[in-house]
Amino acid sequence: MHSLMLVPYDLVWIVVEAGGVSNETASLIAKSGLKTILVGFNQRMPNSWEERHKLESKMRLQKKLDGIVMFADDSNMHSMELFDEIQNVKWFGAVSVGILTHSVNTDEMADRKKDEEENPRMPV
Repeated sequence: MHSLMLVPYDLVWIVVEAGGVSNETASLIAKSGLKTILVGFNQRMPNSWEERHKLESKMRLQKKLDGIVMFADDSNMHSMELFDEIQNVKWFGAVSVGILTHSVNTDEMADRKKDEEENPRMPV
């Protein structure tokens, strides 16, 4: 929530609450001062990313949500650069969450970047 409060773009925070809407969540997001839409979804949030992706698809289709969808929970922290990059999405984008980068040889990094640009992978 605090990251979203710093985003310098027009933003509507769509909160999809697995397990149905609760007063506690509504109260918490109201304090943010952000434009919000709270949508209840009567299934529990799964733990695995594979199952979360399946549930996200169901939520988008059943609630007719379109646009940028990003899973975030109390264990995620996001750099403001992420929100700058999101502005560049034209049709479909995906971001890996929770992966720490490691130091690599700069030549290796340049080769990897060139390879990714020439052969983009379709994210799941």
